[in-house]
Amino acid sequence: MEPATVGSLLAEGEVRLAACGVETPRLDAELLMAHALGIDRGRLPLLLVSGAGGPAVEAGIDAVSAAAFRKLVRRRALREPVAYLTGTREFWSLDIEVTPAVLIPRPETEHLVEETLAILGGIASPRVADVGTGSGAIAVALAVERPDLSVTALDISQEALEVARRNALRHGVDDKVELVCGDLLEPLLARPLAEGYHAVASNPPYVSPEERDELMPEVRRYEPGRALYAARNGMDLIERLLPQAARALRPGGWLLLEVASSRAEEVAALMRRSGPWEEIATRNDYSGRPRVVRCRRAPSDKGQAHPEDSGR
Repeated sequence: MEPATVGSLLAEGEVRLAACGVETPRLDAELLMAHALGIDRGRLPLLLVSGAGGPAVEAGIDAVSAAAFRKLVRRRALREPVAYLTGTREFWSLDIEVTPAVLIPRPETEHLVEETLAILGGIASPRVADVGTGSGAIAVALAVERPDLSVTALDISQEALEVARRNALRHGVDDKVELVCGDLLEPLLARPLAEGYHAVASNPPYVSPEERDELMPEVRRYEPGRALYAARNGMDLIERLLPQAARALRPGGWLLLEVASSRAEEVAALMRRSGPWEEIATRNDYSGRPRVVRCRRAPSDKGQAHPEDSGR
């Protein structure tokens, strides 16, 4: 038997993953190989063909790394997400740690970061609440982009908050990110607030439990259900969050939500008929589907209670 090479193992992994229905078998095999070797994926081409001035020879691979790669491929063939296998996912050009305790950050969630940064553009030292922070990807991205910003990152899962804590430390913004355990904004509303927040951003659970079977195997089998599913056709947490955000925001502050594209108009309609909301707008993702719904707390709420008014 010929000794294994990086190239031969990559081909082997690609074939196995393709046979199991993985959508990007070559990419996934390369990511797993880089992880097994402890190198950046960008270095793989240097290992596939080598040899100067003579016949090209594929780089060999040691037995330990080869075994590690094959084990990773077996797990990926069972549709375990690559991010959980490697322990990281890129978000906002940042290396974000992920574990099965948190959702894997998606590229579409970067729209939520973009929208939040845009509305905070002219505000000095803004205060933001990130509801359902999970890995802390949103909070960390905001704090990295705006060094003068402070963000309170909330999650009902203490295990998720530990991941968020490590990500804040990893990117040097732990002094800008306050981590709070609790249900939605309830912990903030239960303590005195000298002034409200400039923005509340959230990627809340919005998948209806009835939609579970429509999700990819990677999602429904491995990602935390508490961070995915919401009752009342996926609207339960959003319906609860709106009145809480109205109390936590300062007059003129913004609420920004990532939502299911199929329910974006329903969320916007809810904003229009409940609470002190104005300037309601929807932003599409790169595929043209509505992804972020935002609204602004009216500067004068005509009787709407606010934390500093009630002493809460």
